Amino acid sequence: MNVKRTSLIIVCALVFVGVVALMRVAAVPRTEVTIDGVALVNRQSISKAEFRSYIKASISRRHFAVGGVDVGQLEEMLNGYIEEQILVYQDAARQGLFADKDFQRAYEFGENQLIARRYIAGELQETLEVTEDDLSEYIPSEWVSLKLRQILLSNRGEAEAVLAKARAGEDFIELVREYSIGPGAARDGDLGNRFPGSGYFLPAYDVYLFSLEAGEISDVVETPLGPAICKVEERKVYSEHEIKAMLRKPRNMIFSRKVQTHIREIREKVGAEIYADPLNECVAALDGGRKHDALIAKAGEREFYFMDLQRTIGVPYDRIYIEPSVDKLFQLYRDNIDSKISDYVLAQEARILGVSIETDAEKMELTKLKRRVALRMMGERIFAGLDVTDEEAREYFEEKPDEFNIPERVRLWQILLADEPTAKLVHEKLMAEESFEELAREYSIDKRKGSLSGLIGTLQKKDLEEELADAAFALLPGDYSDIIQTEHGYHILKVDGTYSARTFEFEDIKGIVRKAVLRGKQEERFAKYIQDLFAKAVIEINDEALRELIAEMKNRKPGTSPHGAAGMPINSPGASPHGPGGMPINSSGASPHGAN
Repeated sequence: MNVKRTSLIIVCALVFVGVVALMRVAAVPRTEVTIDGVALVNRQSISKAEFRSYIKASISRRHFAVGGVDVGQLEEMLNGYIEEQILVYQDAARQGLFADKDFQRAYEFGENQLIARRYIAGELQETLEVTEDDLSEYIPSEWVSLKLRQILLSNRGEAEAVLAKARAGEDFIELVREYSIGPGAARDGDLGNRFPGSGYFLPAYDVYLFSLEAGEISDVVETPLGPAICKVEERKVYSEHEIKAMLRKPRNMIFSRKVQTHIREIREKVGAEIYADPLNECVAALDGGRKHDALIAKAGEREFYFMDLQRTIGVPYDRIYIEPSVDKLFQLYRDNIDSKISDYVLAQEARILGVSIETDAEKMELTKLKRRVALRMMGERIFAGLDVTDEEAREYFEEKPDEFNIPERVRLWQILLADEPTAKLVHEKLMAEESFEELAREYSIDKRKGSLSGLIGTLQKKDLEEELADAAFALLPGDYSDIIQTEHGYHILKVDGTYSARTFEFEDIKGIVRKAVLRGKQEERFAKYIQDLFAKAVIEINDEALRELIAEMKNRKPGTSPHGAAGMPINSPGASPHGPGGMPINSSGASPHGAN
């Protein structure tokens, strides 16, 4: 279990030569025919919009600058899109896959999710209305707030003495720093915005404070922590628009609780049940590198099988989590099937009321799901009969044991700044114990990661440029770095977890090795399959459309990271946009061997 991420990397390395060869074989002929979109594949058009969406996902996986994509790289991505999204899909239709009951059962998952989502946003909003009574605990007695700064003292005599200094004109913040014993002293006494009746001040003092105007300093007031002096930094009276905005979060939270209660009620009516033992058997087989399917849940007459999940999950859980235990995988799959059951019972209720899929965006989501399921199930057909013996796995491990070892890693966060003055400002705020996550959200120019509070992920030294790697791997959990300048900007790094290097014996990771060898066999067979499809296909490429896409990306508006998916200058020269065997992991993360 401990090397799933490593095994995937190993497989990619093993088949790299095969991927390159496949790309050459799959080189697409040019024609002089004028076509709409970027390509025409057996008379099926690929629009610029759908390919642009695929490009974004591919660029994110490849960790290179959006503006740095050239025509050759774009052609690689187009080849990947054609083989995965078009040719395999067309072949699935020829083979009658879409009439298969297993396909229909998996595909229904997506329909249920979209219909349930539309039902919740529509009819249930009225049926489960959030009332003023529901919101009462979130509504203050008066929509007025004070932004306060406080000096907390140990006794009333000291408080009176400090009050005299404050009213004599001494700087309030300096008095906070010198005298306050409160937990907010590190923030210069900032209490944030307080509403009447918040409970922080005793009731009589609460009324008194809210009678003050901005700029006034209070008398000594009593708090649960002791006597204090407050300064009103700002007095704010909220508008109707602001009140609605502030109540949006509790309103959504209350509505969500009502929806969950409604789901529990209809699940009880249909007798929804998850079968833990069969689910655990399937997960254990997956962990051991073997395929096993079983009935894992039921809701009324609707049956749910483990392979239904594997065929619809974007990226199988054992590939996106580092060192997941069997227990962890079991819980992930259990949560997934639990969600699928909830979607099903809601969608059934919604269909009775005439709710259906309507928007183009919803139809596009279903198209992506249909292609993903088709890709997975065609993979199952193509790879039927392939297996790996323990002897084959042991032989491979003995030849290349180092490929299964885990190097040292760190869980890394980053704030990326555009200029040195801003970097120094942020660093000073960190030294003043301001939140790294909040500063990342506010200042980092890597907005994709800024929205995740600066979290990059768990990385090895080779994933980073040398100066960043040296700094990151010298940090202890909780530490942050000095400012590091690279060609990409000014970096401040933080580490909140370290993982030691590990080595393994064959018996410890036999299942992982089996999967690596099996995927190698799958790559070889899939490459031949794709080669045959390309040989028979009639493909026309619109070079002008590709050049237009290149120009669009080079002239894109700022706001996305100019670096890798993590905003880090990650070392991945010549990386292929494809997973093993020339298969793009794709915008939805699909892989033809996701089901093992």
